[in-house]
Amino acid sequence: MKENFFVLYILILIIFSMKIIIYPLPVYSQDVNYSDIKLNEIMPNPVGNDNDYEWIELYNNSNEDLSLDNCLIDNIGFPLDSKINKSSYLVIAKDVSDIDQNGKSFEEVWGNKSGIWGDDEKETYEVIELNISLKNTNDIITFLCGDYEDSYGWEVSKEGQSYSITFDGDWTDAYNVTPGSINTPKEEIEYYKDIIITEIYPSPKSQSEDNEWIEIYNFGSEDVNLTDWGIRDNTSNYKIRENLTLKSKNYIVIDFINTSISLNNSGEMIYILNPGGEEMDIFNYENTSKGISNIRLLNNGVYSEEIYQTQEPTKGLDNIYIDLDDVFYKYEILDIIKAKEKSLSEIICLEGVVTSEYGLLGKSTFYIQDGTAGIQVYYNNENLAENITLGENIKVLGELKEINSEKRIYISDERSLLLLESKKEIKFNVVKISDVTYELVGSLITVYGQILNTSGDTFYISDGARELKVLVKTSTNIEIPDKKKGQYTKITGILSQYGNEEDSLRLLPRYDEDILISDNPIDSNDYLVNTGQNLKIYTVFGSFLLSVFIIRWLTLYFNSLKISKLCNLSKKYFLF
Repeated sequence: MKENFFVLYILILIIFSMKIIIYPLPVYSQDVNYSDIKLNEIMPNPVGNDNDYEWIELYNNSNEDLSLDNCLIDNIGFPLDSKINKSSYLVIAKDVSDIDQNGKSFEEVWGNKSGIWGDDEKETYEVIELNISLKNTNDIITFLCGDYEDSYGWEVSKEGQSYSITFDGDWTDAYNVTPGSINTPKEEIEYYKDIIITEIYPSPKSQSEDNEWIEIYNFGSEDVNLTDWGIRDNTSNYKIRENLTLKSKNYIVIDFINTSISLNNSGEMIYILNPGGEEMDIFNYENTSKGISNIRLLNNGVYSEEIYQTQEPTKGLDNIYIDLDDVFYKYEILDIIKAKEKSLSEIICLEGVVTSEYGLLGKSTFYIQDGTAGIQVYYNNENLAENITLGENIKVLGELKEINSEKRIYISDERSLLLLESKKEIKFNVVKISDVTYELVGSLITVYGQILNTSGDTFYISDGARELKVLVKTSTNIEIPDKKKGQYTKITGILSQYGNEEDSLRLLPRYDEDILISDNPIDSNDYLVNTGQNLKIYTVFGSFLLSVFIIRWLTLYFNSLKISKLCNLSKKYFLF
């Protein structure tokens, strides 16, 4: 019985030994040199927006098959009994044969599109499927077997371009894409170079407006086909797939609505890449507000390297630089007389000469005048008071408002007041009091008249047909001369309005010299009606002329009498 048991034991040992010889077990020996397994090629950023095309390639540089059972790739273990054959490649793919049935797989791109890997002569290398996830930017892949580790990382990958290890052991993204075969450098191609990014519009005003876009310009003498050219930002790549030709000296605009790129409003670097992945231009823009565009300026046919921001996007056209502080560029300069006819709350742009300094005739106000009329301007910024002086030529932009029935321009932004060229001569109109109307409100005028009555800093003057209120504001510090009824005056000032009553018009002198009062007429005959108190002037003058005429007539009369008497005497004594 013991002998039979021993024979059985010997037979089991023989059979087991034969099985080991016929079916060798995977090698787990610590004598295996896993350093012969190398990361060889990595595709982190396939063409398009789908990750199912991502893959990693390993190469076994040893003369024996090596098990991968105790190895990790991208922190993922290999399937049981996985191995890499000697002197061979192994590709680890995200989706080998469209397991998720979305029509996208490694086999679709690198096989015969049958849905089965290994049924075609170009599908001869080994491919296994692992749920790898490769980032386009700032990622690292690690292959780990026991104590052995091999890794490679990248910052920004090019769309459709793999990273390959060179014969010198360096990594590059300038080789051909070759899964399952030897890495080879690309043939050197001389790509077109005369292309530049001229404008980037990252922050549309609203959702209803244009999308984000980039403008490209061909400053060379040849047309260029942009198929397979690319655009890259800090995180994504976009490759032009359609047949797109950019003609010489022309622009083309890439709208980003259907691309993988989203332009950052905070600013970033944008690259344009030729089909070989070479950077042909870099456009570095800064933080951009809504509706603002980033441009290069065209000067004598050449675009600048410097980047500027403009208020005027010029999609597909020569760029126009409008300074961000220029609030006037969209508004037409109106004549003041026309501006007053606009509806209240409209934004108005005017140019005029300062006729009353800031704060002189009212807090935070001053007056300007052009060749048509004048108007009050309100601006609550005393820091600019020293700049708004008499005779300054300025441009203003503001809202048309009304205070106490008088129109004014309300400025709310420091940029809406601009000093223009040197000071101009102030011109004022000499107007009959009877011709003073509401159309002259805001204008600098001069009138002549006689004082009707006075009351402190207010007095009324008349030209005999109409009276006008004169108000001397305490803010002017004018020393009002003594005045009394019947005196003659010459008053210069700003015609203002306060209310809708009949006497709402008032003349506001600005300085001491704006008021002249005299007991005698002041060169005023053309501006006074010959009635009332000033009639005595013309009566005396007429009487004087009449007296001169009578005396002259009498002289001639008596002279004629004397001559007549002499003639009669001659006849009496000398006739024969």
